[in-house]
Amino acid sequence: MIQMVRAIAVGDSAGALGELAEVLADGVPLNTIAVALGETFRNMMVAATCGADSNLIELGESQRAAIKELLPSFDIPAIVQAVAIVNSAARDVKTSSLAQPLLEAVLVRLAESEKFISPQALLNRAAQISGSGGSPGGQKKNPSLSPAARPDGPPVRQPAKNTPEPAAPQEAAPRPAAAARPEVLSSDEKNGINSDPAVRTIVEHFNGEVVDISKRAGTFTPPPDDE
Repeated sequence: MIQMVRAIAVGDSAGALGELAEVLADGVPLNTIAVALGETFRNMMVAATCGADSNLIELGESQRAAIKELLPSFDIPAIVQAVAIVNSAARDVKTSSLAQPLLEAVLVRLAESEKFISPQALLNRAAQISGSGGSPGGQKKNPSLSPAARPDGPPVRQPAKNTPEPAAPQEAAPRPAAAARPEVLSSDEKNGINSDPAVRTIVEHFNGEVVDISKRAGTFTPPPDDE
């Protein structure tokens, strides 16, 4: 279980699945594996909140040391979410006809946690990328599994219907020159943005395509919630 969690910590889905295959090859039932994985994350949760030496953790010294070694790779919300996900899978494994794929999906979900984010978080990520005007590479993996990090996360709010448009001013103020003439991104910058996992996920989620990308002077300001 420790090796499995180590693979999850570094986003190594293949490694986590390989550890699962080795345990299954030893004849350990899927339900037992799921329960043991849940207990491992539970011990990590207790260690993160009460300390690795807590009496609430019933492990030997070497196992406590291994748990303590894993803690820097996860924050507390990530560990709590992992406990919930694995516990739910442990219940379903007992009755599912696809028990092994179910547990494998849990391992991939935990290892690839940063890709399972809500549409609003994707939009915020896209705004962050456009504000930086460069390639999103070089960023560290964030292992946090926030409650909003679900494929069925909250939908993006739509503008209210039949809302009257505000009256146009008699004399429009001149736009700043930088905003009137946007600076088009270079090919390298476009390729960097198009290759970003958040951008790809947005395109797939809304079944759309990237038509044009440009950067403007100033900082992107998200609209109010009711817009």
